[in-house]
Amino acid sequence: MTTDAEAFAWFFAAEYPRVVRSLSHLVRREDAEDVAQEAFARLHQHWAKVSHYDQPEAWVRRIRRTPASGRRCGRCRPASAPSSSSTTTRTARWRMPRGSWG
Repeated sequence: MTTDAEAFAWFFAAEYPRVVRSLSHLVRREDAEDVAQEAFARLHQHWAKVSHYDQPEAWVRRIRRTPASGRRCGRCRPASAPSSSSTTTRTARWRMPRGSWG
């Protein structure tokens, strides 16, 4: 029988890379690692309860959003930078109310 510490270690080893990878689409890699570490630190505090959930990884996915949202302001990198000014113009037009494009 595994202990809570062993179970958490196995869960962390399996899920941490996935969490970092998914967060890397939202923030820089370094920030993704920080947010993932924060989420897993919170998970560790609640592991005795969360470990009995059907899908404890869902708890981590939900928790990671809270710290990630704070990292998006000013520290976020765009997922894909516009390749030309026409793309920027097209995006700006998409955000403008219809009829104000001229």
